[in-house]
Amino acid sequence: DKIYHDPETRKNSITYRTNLSRLMNQLIAEGKIDKAKKVINLAMTKMPIDKFGYYSLVEPFAGGYYKVGETAKAHDLLTKLVQKYKEDLNYYATLSASDQTDLAIDIITDIERYRSLLEVMKNNNDITFYEKHKVTFNTYVNVFERFGREKE
Repeated sequence: DKIYHDPETRKNSITYRTNLSRLMNQLIAEGKIDKAKKVINLAMTKMPIDKFGYYSLVEPFAGGYYKVGETAKAHDLLTKLVQKYKEDLNYYATLSASDQTDLAIDIITDIERYRSLLEVMKNNNDITFYEKHKVTFNTYVNVFERFGREKE
């Protein structure tokens, strides 16, 4: 927690997160649920969201939490990830239309990554949690409607 994680260190985390995600999925496929839980917890403990970024690479672990029966941890992780995208989108909403146009790719990317978190919820039959987050998501789609994104 007291160490500065420079951009290169954060970039290197991509490989580790991807490998841990693949290992988690394989363990789940083999029915080794306890080992999969340990891998997820290792990834979240050793590479915390706030220190390493690359939020889209954390998404599989939320799905993993669902698959190993840790719904509360899935909710916690998804809530943190949703918050990251909401923070970005709130910032973009304060910009002029011209600046938003210049950042259209970033805005669309954040909207679609936010949408993918809703898909994790829906794909894991967590409909109540999905419905709760869908309402907020759709407000962001409305804010940036000129970029042509569809509602959930």
